[in-house]
Amino acid sequence: MIKAVIFDLDGVLIDSEKAYFKLNKDFLEANGFKPTDAQIHDFVGTSMDGTYAKAFAFFPKGQMTMGKLRDIYQQYSNEHPLNFPDILMADAHETLTKLKAEKLKLTLASSSPLDYIEQVLKTCELEGYFDKVISGELFKKNKPDPEVYQKAISALE
Repeated sequence: MIKAVIFDLDGVLIDSEKAYFKLNKDFLEANGFKPTDAQIHDFVGTSMDGTYAKAFAFFPKGQMTMGKLRDIYQQYSNEHPLNFPDILMADAHETLTKLKAEKLKLTLASSSPLDYIEQVLKTCELEGYFDKVISGELFKKNKPDPEVYQKAISALE
């Protein structure tokens, strides 16, 4: 008998891959680079630290610090925000409503930062569905390390 369901955020509740693909490509182009689609595809599925590392590799040695890159990427992201309701999976509300009606415990376990998770949940009106929300930023290692999911399982016990 199923008693609980653990959800990821990106790729499960929101279809963010294409939106982040465009954001990352546009960010690099705004900084004078001409990334190929294959290079940007390498960003897919990475944590923010992975995204920063991949973007950092485009800059010539000594031209950029990781701290400065984080700042300019965050500024660019703030100026070009994703519209989360537009990329919400079509059946997200219906699925979550049915699972809650069945009295299942729902946990969200994501590698994303907590402020990002909370922003998505709020703008997509998903806040009340989850019994627990766990961010990968709380752990030394992020996905693909299983710690965030292990914590999610522990939280359900």
